[in-house]
Amino acid sequence: MRPLRHYLPDRVYLITARCFEERFFLSPDTAEVSLIVASTLAMTVEKYRLELFAYVVMSNHIHLIVRAPEGGLPEAMQMFFSQVARRINVLRNRRGPVFSDRYHHQTICDEGALHTAIRYVLHN
Repeated sequence: MRPLRHYLPDRVYLITARCFEERFFLSPDTAEVSLIVASTLAMTVEKYRLELFAYVVMSNHIHLIVRAPEGGLPEAMQMFFSQVARRINVLRNRRGPVFSDRYHHQTICDEGALHTAIRYVLHN
């Protein structure tokens, strides 16, 4: 059994999710890929009242910098990644996993680290 993830509402997190087998499911070969990610992210941010600092979509992974001041970050990420995967599979006319087993997260502990993380994400 996997260990539970613990998130604090006052913390900011760098979330990274890689595509299954590092395949390029998120390649921006159509405008629809960007629309899928952006619209699903907007819906997730609104529903869970997340604070989104930055995000980037690469061909085979996604980075998000978020805070969930009202809690619910694991549920928000589950909804986001499952909806993106479902919609990408429809777009690509395929079945199966889009993302690897689990997303990874890093706690961003101070303002300097937050600025560094945002620069990293935006320069990708």
